[in-house]
Amino acid sequence: MSELKVETGRVQVGDVSIAYDTRGAGEPVLLIPGLSMRRVFWPEELCDLLARAGHTVVRIDNRDAGDSSRIKAPPSNPLRLMGRALLGLPTEAPYGLEHMAEDALGLMSALGHERFHVAGASMGGMIGQLLALNAQDRILSLTSVMSSPGGRRYSVSSPPALRALFTPLPVGRAERIEHYVRTFRMLAGKLPFDESAARALATLQVDGGTSPAASARHLAAVIRSSPGRRQRLPAITTPTLVIHGDADPLLPLRGARAMARLVPHAELLIVPGMGHNFPAESLPLLAGAIATHARKAGLSKPPEVSAAFARLDLPRAARALRALLNDPDDLPQVFNLIDALTSERQYTRLHARFRQSRAGQRLLREQPDITRLLADREWLRCLPEGSLGRAYLAFVEREQISSQGIREASSAGRPEAKLEGELRFMSDRMRDTHDLWHAAVGYQGDVLGELGLLAFTYAQVQNKAVGLIVLAGLLKGWGEQVGRVVWEGYRRGRRASFLPAQPWEELLDSPLTEVRLRLGLEAPPSYVPVRTAELRAQGVLSGAPAARGASRPSSQAVP
Repeated sequence: MSELKVETGRVQVGDVSIAYDTRGAGEPVLLIPGLSMRRVFWPEELCDLLARAGHTVVRIDNRDAGDSSRIKAPPSNPLRLMGRALLGLPTEAPYGLEHMAEDALGLMSALGHERFHVAGASMGGMIGQLLALNAQDRILSLTSVMSSPGGRRYSVSSPPALRALFTPLPVGRAERIEHYVRTFRMLAGKLPFDESAARALATLQVDGGTSPAASARHLAAVIRSSPGRRQRLPAITTPTLVIHGDADPLLPLRGARAMARLVPHAELLIVPGMGHNFPAESLPLLAGAIATHARKAGLSKPPEVSAAFARLDLPRAARALRALLNDPDDLPQVFNLIDALTSERQYTRLHARFRQSRAGQRLLREQPDITRLLADREWLRCLPEGSLGRAYLAFVEREQISSQGIREASSAGRPEAKLEGELRFMSDRMRDTHDLWHAAVGYQGDVLGELGLLAFTYAQVQNKAVGLIVLAGLLKGWGEQVGRVVWEGYRRGRRASFLPAQPWEELLDSPLTEVRLRLGLEAPPSYVPVRTAELRAQGVLSGAPAARGASRPSSQAVP
């Protein structure tokens, strides 16, 4: 199984710099950690499982934790605040959980995630509750893990847990690591305690920067925001899943039961033996529960894929690949290969990516036919000099190709298409915009240019057939520069915006430089073009060229 790429970054939200990491593709899921914990509190394995289930997984460092900003404020006294709260007196703190919820909204806005799922652990679950209350139009689903609805009855339940919560952090690095290991052991519940994993997490926590003052401010935020939150929970309309261990020594199970009763239609999952932690043996269960809940509450259920079309056809793929290796210009074989190797999961993942943005949702709803514009060369010629449309026109005229030629090649020798509705539109859209991608991304129409764009496309949509063609080009040695061109294409595809869901019709009259800036496209690569005739003359290719409806392979037939 291929390793998922994890990208890290920071965004400015008001006066606070918020750190995060992200992996995967699909409907976004924001994971919020607990009090004073870094984002690594959410285990890597769980994050990978969610990403492989078809999600963009975003982990956040809350303010005053991890790599996010430390807040400059006078020290808080949590014991004094708790005493005032128990007496029903007003409590003050530098900030509350509502401010941390605003940080999360700002992060997801900066990442382009208009709507998203939320899963919060412990204090993170409390932040998630406020997100579901205060930003219902943006939260697709809420999963509250080992958390509390607020109120004295549902707060810390045992004296050892209270001592762990209020014990000051030691000064030295080694002492702090041991402090965290002891705390993790106390919180572990009845399941086997993995000391090596706990020590690794403790080391990451300490080396990432820990501050007693910051931890106190987090606790003060919880105390400040607790009154009144429980009374508001019945107003949550977001689909909610409550997960809690029956051996949690920090926050009692009765709090989870209360939350499941208070939030309309909430579901409750009780994990036997789980404490206030993420035990390794429970990670598949937890990830599966979060993913299933998100899928039921998602933006839309993906259209069904015909079983005949969704099955992998390895013999057909092998025949198409052999023909394509003999003649890289044999365009119909590209479509045959893609048909044979594209699974149902790839269709549904691409559909989720489209639904992730407003532009993608509008495309699926309206399903415009861009070929009406791309086929009108007189109209394209009237567009401003230097525009994307003029660059596209120059490309297709230089290559002596057309969007209609690609359409004809896509149906040559293929069985009747079994995709319908939105899935059919996505497949056709990627095919029809292939040469527009050439103009926007900056690759020429030669063999290396096609491989560069294929690598770019693979980075964007993770299609197995596209990746196989790229690998074949590397192994066959289609030009001395092939390795560099492929790597540059993949890297640029990872950094760019998601091109399949772009409103290309609205960009045709825009300056090409502005389009590239908007879409995060780096400057076009420089390389010496290599044509198939040259490879044939060098003996890299053998046999006669195949008959075809267009001159080059297309990387954008399907997801």
